[in-house]
Amino acid sequence: MSTSRPPGSSSPTTATSSNKRHLTIEVHRGRDRAYQRMQHFQPTRSVWGLLTDPEPSTHDPSDSPDIPLLERGVELRSIFPESALRHQSTRDYSEYMMALGAKVRVTPSLPMKLIIFDGESAVMGIDPDDTAVGAVVHHSQAVVRLAEELFLSYWNDAVDPFEPRRGVTTDGITAQEAEFLRLLVRGATDEQVARRLGVSMRTVRRIAAKLGEQVGASGRFELGVRAAQRGWVD
Repeated sequence: MSTSRPPGSSSPTTATSSNKRHLTIEVHRGRDRAYQRMQHFQPTRSVWGLLTDPEPSTHDPSDSPDIPLLERGVELRSIFPESALRHQSTRDYSEYMMALGAKVRVTPSLPMKLIIFDGESAVMGIDPDDTAVGAVVHHSQAVVRLAEELFLSYWNDAVDPFEPRRGVTTDGITAQEAEFLRLLVRGATDEQVARRLGVSMRTVRRIAAKLGEQVGASGRFELGVRAAQRGWVD
């Protein structure tokens, strides 16, 4: 991976060197500059990603830029919110890539967007709530290791997107609903819940109304209490 700056990108926070191990962090402000920087990565071993907002693939999956990586033997692992599967194009694209060897799993929610290249560089948003602000590229071994541990903690709990009973818990509520309750009792706002689940505000309110009716709760606080009484949250 080259440490030279892409056109229009902001300067790295630390001094650059021809040896990438001496480059600790890069800051690229704005969506376009962050995208330009991403195109300069040339992974040879692995790409792991927490994808909080995977856009439905409207192009032919056979044109995916990830296919050459798979052909070179690069391991691709992706996790995205299960809500993304409501788009048929995303389902088709995931199924196509998995057939080629990519590894894809889904989970009820994700904390932030994160991509790790070759276990050497970790890319995350400057603002986890707004990817348009730009991206930070970390090369520090300590930060990259923390990023890998975060990824693996979600990977181990995530499931195959095409698993027949995906999303259903033994308590009679879906995994998405269970995650909504977990976030609720932690004090998350509707906006934060929507972002973590990858859904609209309308969907968040629909989930709240459904669960409230299910347990006979008239408000969010009472819903949290009754959910805890049923053992749906810790």
